[in-house]
Amino acid sequence: MSEEASGLDKLGVPIVLLSATWGGFDVVLKSIEMQNHYRDTVTSLANRVTPEEWMTIFWSDWLPLWIGTTLFLFIFTIVIWQIPGILRPTSHGYALQKRLCRIATALPAFAFCGSFIGGIVDIRVFWDARHVILSNV
Repeated sequence: MSEEASGLDKLGVPIVLLSATWGGFDVVLKSIEMQNHYRDTVTSLANRVTPEEWMTIFWSDWLPLWIGTTLFLFIFTIVIWQIPGILRPTSHGYALQKRLCRIATALPAFAFCGSFIGGIVDIRVFWDARHVILSNV
């Protein structure tokens, strides 16, 4: 029984981290879905909205959501990366815990990179839609 308990002690923190990563990532996916919805709304309505409406959608809806999502992913990545520093290096399973934390860091790190690059591309889409709107006025 004590061997089984020590095995759970070795994996306890990384398992909690993986669960937290999964839970946090669900929220991020919902916000990315909302970002895509706002972007698609602007591009599909480019001929029917005024420049003021376009600015409202961009500055009030999409941009804060993108910045918040990207910032959350960046902070979440840093926190998970730093978790092994909080653990006691003298524990028997420290190397395994550290390795699992580094693996758990990969998901939010890739999501951060994708959100950042995708947001830059979407800003270009917004600017192109803005030029269409301004040319129709």
